[in-house]
Amino acid sequence: MNEREAERMDILQSIYNRMFDGDGQRVISWDPTSISNIVYNHYIYLEQKGLIEISRSSSGWELAVTADGIDTIELKHPLR
Repeated sequence: MNEREAERMDILQSIYNRMFDGDGQRVISWDPTSISNIVYNHYIYLEQKGLIEISRSSSGWELAVTADGIDTIELKHPLR
């Protein structure tokens, strides 16, 4: 696994953990204004691959892991 793939997997794992290990919220509210362009691109990549859903509004993003994203984490599938 290369460095960028590891970073994307970490992001996916983080969203998954917040959804399932926290209070069980289906959607995570998040403010993307303080992230770097590289990290932003990781989120867009995960969205385009269908692993997360991003709902955008003027107050920030709402993030959710899709069924494919859950399988990627739980079944340890590669990000391909």
